[in-house]
Amino acid sequence: MSLPKQTTLFGLLAACMLLISGGLSNAQETENSVPAESSGMNGSMCWAALVELTYQVATRCDLGEDEPSDDALMAYKRARADLAAKFLTSGWDTERLDKFRNEQGGGGVPDEHLCTFGGDPETEGFIRDLAKLDSKVIVENTQAALAVPGKPKWGDCL
Repeated sequence: MSLPKQTTLFGLLAACMLLISGGLSNAQETENSVPAESSGMNGSMCWAALVELTYQVATRCDLGEDEPSDDALMAYKRARADLAAKFLTSGWDTERLDKFRNEQGGGGVPDEHLCTFGGDPETEGFIRDLAKLDSKVIVENTQAALAVPGKPKWGDCL
């Protein structure tokens, strides 16, 4: 299986399901990038997509008892900023970054649609679990993504 370059919100949700089941072993890379390693954090775009989607869901949806802590929400906010800075210094422009964030986080999707997770309870559970991550885990994953050399690529992030 491969993750397309232009994954949409529901494409990402489907990809999350593949990640959960272990079905994603390789990912399609952006142009002129090195193929992903076999596992681990080697895809800053993969982590940035999950950060963006989780941030959008956490700030736009009522997650009830699964609401992220203030520390986790701040960690996601910092992760968005740090990953954006990496992407912008790696050759992306603000238009490309905005498009990526919009596609991955569902920026143009109405809240009532975003917050239903495409009707998939497993995907909903996965995103809710991401929203509840400890801020230290978010920071560690972000630091690992930022340490990936070269231009941003999809790779693996879980």
